[in-house]
Amino acid sequence: MARLNKVARGKHRWIGLSVSDRKLSRLDCQNKLESELKHFNSKLFDFINVENELLAIIKVPLKNYRESLEILNHHGTFKTITSSGKIILVRERLGIKVMRKKR
Repeated sequence: MARLNKVARGKHRWIGLSVSDRKLSRLDCQNKLESELKHFNSKLFDFINVENELLAIIKVPLKNYRESLEILNHHGTFKTITSSGKIILVRERLGIKVMRKKR
């Protein structure tokens, strides 16, 4: 199957979050994000514990970016830390290292 070209995929933003509830699993976090951002087609990509802090990275469409930030910052569980158009920059700012699989 052919891959969509860059324009057809649409513009998006990656948002780095701090998760205050230490008891949340990845699935719980994903469900909570889906309920908060149900109309925005967001997707959880990374959910990791770095130095006793739960961090998450989500992808949201550019047209819903500002509204997503407002919702996330007014929710008690999440606090936005950084955002970018490139996931590599968000991971770098949060101190997340990703191991690449060798092909």
